[in-house]
Amino acid sequence: MNTSSVIDIAIGLVLVYFLLSMVCSALNELVSQMLASRAKYLKKGLTILLTDPGKLKKFYEHPLIASLGEPIGESTMRLFLGDIKPLAGKNFHPSYIPSKAFAQALIDIVVQANLPGPNKKPHTFDNVRQAVVEITDDDALRTALLSCLDSAQYDLEQAKKNIEEWFENSMDRVSGWYKRNTQKVLLIFGLIIASLFNINTLTIIDRLWESPQLRASLVKVADKVNSSVEESQKEKDKACADEKKKKLTLNCPEAEKIIVNVDLKLTDKLLGEDFRKDVKSLKLPFGWRNLEECKSTSMTCLCRFVKSLKWSDFFGILFTTIAVSFGAPFWFELLNKLLNLRTTGAKPEKK
Repeated sequence: MNTSSVIDIAIGLVLVYFLLSMVCSALNELVSQMLASRAKYLKKGLTILLTDPGKLKKFYEHPLIASLGEPIGESTMRLFLGDIKPLAGKNFHPSYIPSKAFAQALIDIVVQANLPGPNKKPHTFDNVRQAVVEITDDDALRTALLSCLDSAQYDLEQAKKNIEEWFENSMDRVSGWYKRNTQKVLLIFGLIIASLFNINTLTIIDRLWESPQLRASLVKVADKVNSSVEESQKEKDKACADEKKKKLTLNCPEAEKIIVNVDLKLTDKLLGEDFRKDVKSLKLPFGWRNLEECKSTSMTCLCRFVKSLKWSDFFGILFTTIAVSFGAPFWFELLNKLLNLRTTGAKPEKK
């Protein structure tokens, strides 16, 4: 078998991993929206910055933050399944908070809580710093805010930027928590789907090794998938770049909603009727043939099916499950590289 055939086998296997990862990612996104997972992790991160429950409650009730939440009427499932309580009887806790809104809302809360009398005048550097010094119930918050203010050299706008940077750095840590949790969820979904449909890595490799026609068909499907994903990636990059240009920030939290919708559209397209027909025509080695032959539902038939299982079934499904946990972006990047390698061919030897 030549190098080109080995690359085709790798493309076919990576394509299966990518499509399975897309299905698991779509299921994870559905569950995350129902359970308000992003809002929960955001609140968990904010409790580290604002350890006082009273300040955290006032922060969420601030108009700049409360207006970012999703109305209750648009998410009935979250009302029953999520434990994020609505704000002012109208909105859920937001899933994303821009850094500018965080900085302004935090300054408003600190000034209103620690400076006596009405605070209708615009904030100045001196009264903001005085309000921060007066904080007595949260030493960590006072120390962090004083550091942001003192490094701004009496410039309130620079102080706000320092607070925004402090918030963004904390949110990077929250993103890490969420990604690790997502990887665990993908592992669970991958195990369930691979076990139900017998998506066995070892069986797939064996079938691809024996069938040149199947390898060629999978490469064609991989080209279609690659084109569709690249189009959606351009759309996501544009949404993120537009927000960075408009907001002058390093991250693009508001564009995340657009990115999630693009991912769901892509999943719907890849799992659409036309694509399902292409995949079905490939006749990939999925499913439990021993179970199909067992038409009876008796315990004898079930025991016969269990006895027919081999160690290769266990390890093949285990390999598939672990592969899915890497996520769709990893497998798409690898698929793209393999397709480019197949197009360009091997590097010629130097004379």
